[in-house]
Amino acid sequence: MFCSCGAHETKVLTLPWTEDVNPRRHSLLPDSGGEPMQSTVTAFPLSRQQKLVRGIADVLRCKRGDDATLFWRDAAKALMQNLIARGVDPQSAEDEVRGVFYAVMGEMEADAQVRKGRARKTPAPAGV
Repeated sequence: MFCSCGAHETKVLTLPWTEDVNPRRHSLLPDSGGEPMQSTVTAFPLSRQQKLVRGIADVLRCKRGDDATLFWRDAAKALMQNLIARGVDPQSAEDEVRGVFYAVMGEMEADAQVRKGRARKTPAPAGV
């Protein structure tokens, strides 16, 4: 996914799961060939993955209107598909993607506040 606004260096957003998912490659069957093993896995939330959140925020900063909406929909769809392909139930996947959305909005708001603070600290030109 590309940012083509020209305002800054073009960046490529690489989602954490770009390779094909082959669930058979990572079987949970024990060596004895018996029943599948039971386990509880707590994954690191996507909303805490700063590289992912900042990457999406960087692209969204230079997009407006329909371009921003389409970009987010594509990113959200890719995240959902990858989570579900990895065995996350649809409701949990939706919750994860919603968390990413809020994290991206928070990142953009924090960046706007930092930029606003820098603008205030810039000295006024002499004679103004």
